[in-house]
Amino acid sequence: MRIVAIVERAWIGQAPSGGAERMIHLLMSHLASQGWEAVGVVTNGLPYHRVTDGVEVIVSQEKNKIHELASSADIILTHLGATPRARGMARIYGKPLVQLIHNTSDYTVGFLGDGCDFAIYNSEWVRDFHEAHKNTAAIKSWQNHQLTELRMRRCSEWPSIVVRPPVLDPEPRTSDGEYITLVNLTPNKGPDVFYRLAEMNPDLKFLAVIGGYEPDKQVIRRDLPNVKIQDHCLDVSEIYEQTRVVLMCSAYESYGLVAVEAAQYGIPTIASDTPGLRECLGQAGFIRDRDDIAGWNQALKYVLEYYDGASARAADRYQQLYQQSVSELEAFTRAMEEVAGGSIDDSRSGDSCQSNNRG
Repeated sequence: MRIVAIVERAWIGQAPSGGAERMIHLLMSHLASQGWEAVGVVTNGLPYHRVTDGVEVIVSQEKNKIHELASSADIILTHLGATPRARGMARIYGKPLVQLIHNTSDYTVGFLGDGCDFAIYNSEWVRDFHEAHKNTAAIKSWQNHQLTELRMRRCSEWPSIVVRPPVLDPEPRTSDGEYITLVNLTPNKGPDVFYRLAEMNPDLKFLAVIGGYEPDKQVIRRDLPNVKIQDHCLDVSEIYEQTRVVLMCSAYESYGLVAVEAAQYGIPTIASDTPGLRECLGQAGFIRDRDDIAGWNQALKYVLEYYDGASARAADRYQQLYQQSVSELEAFTRAMEEVAGGSIDDSRSGDSCQSNNRG
């Protein structure tokens, strides 16, 4: 069986990318390990072609090439801004469309309102949000990342499962790092909180990692002697091998892949009080209100003082997430086999609208 992922912006290993790109790659590489032919197509970027973790990655803006790849698929998988284009391809060639849902944004509600054959939610709370909004009549239509109009929903039912960002490696890793780290310096990620903590703790070392997207919005300060600015890393181990504590002071976080990656190294995470981070971290997280700087500072001092216990909690959570991933990836593989074979169990969430619009 052949699954073709149509994405708009980037692919992990090919260009700077974020958590969404990491997740779709992990799902595709899992299917490749199960014997699927997995092809990732990036529709916006310089020409590129290589195999990464079993996934053939192709960057092309040639319409004929994209049509050729879509027409050869058993499943078309997509996410984020590429969804309208992928939906069009699915309808032209009569292919099932699977949509990976990373967030609760208005544009995602709009994409789902146009229908799909199957939805994969990246967390339970994101699933619950979209399930609760299925009967909202008016949705927002998006073109080139801009709101164009309000219009009536075309679809209110689609089969679905929850697959959190996969944990594929059961082996723990170690870090002798000394930095307090923030990954991605866009305003949403809380660089203001990060830099304030650096100012309050001149005796500690802080690592500010430039993110993989929105390069023009990275908040970079070079006036603090205890802050090291690091360029975006395609190899995330470079970050965690330097890190002692991770900060996730985000205003919005649908899950929190950085916290999962850190936990493999036994690195504790102090996080904002968002439903995604709570779901991700479980009992291992140190949760603080984003605007409570004193609370963040108190949590940081506590974690550093009782580091062995905090590190053990993070490592235990990583193993829990690995076991969770084993189960979720088995369900994901079965679901994709059903979608490709045309025998999807619509009782998961109701009849698909997209399938009624194909062909």
